[in-house]
Amino acid sequence: MNHRHPHPDLLPLLERIVVGSVSVTARAVADAAPELSLLQWRVLVVLAGQPDGATVTDVAERIGSRLPATSRLLGRMRGRALVTMRKDQPDARVTTVLLTTEGQALWERVAGRRREELDAALAAAHLEARDRAVLDRLAEAFAVFG
Repeated sequence: MNHRHPHPDLLPLLERIVVGSVSVTARAVADAAPELSLLQWRVLVVLAGQPDGATVTDVAERIGSRLPATSRLLGRMRGRALVTMRKDQPDARVTTVLLTTEGQALWERVAGRRREELDAALAAAHLEARDRAVLDRLAEAFAVFG
């Protein structure tokens, strides 16, 4: 897909925001849960937004990984008591993944640390109320990756 924006000078700014946000997340994970990989963090994020769980296939698609690799990753996370897996009742071929209490607590700890960093960045940016519309449009554009 080639989507050209009429203002190519904005791309470097957006890249700086993306790189900075990944760094904020990496720091939050390193501070709050050093034993967690960024890919495992991504799984926690996906599942935290799914109170009824998600299928292994859905998790794989959302984290951008292949099904066999995702299954192995989820197996390791299950071994650490971060997720639980169950077979779907109507179709036993489908496995649903859910966060455990421990997984939810870990997500909350890392997300809280990340929010502190993001709050500091917002304060440093001195944004005004009218800037919210721009941030909202960017958030909507990035929602497809969430």
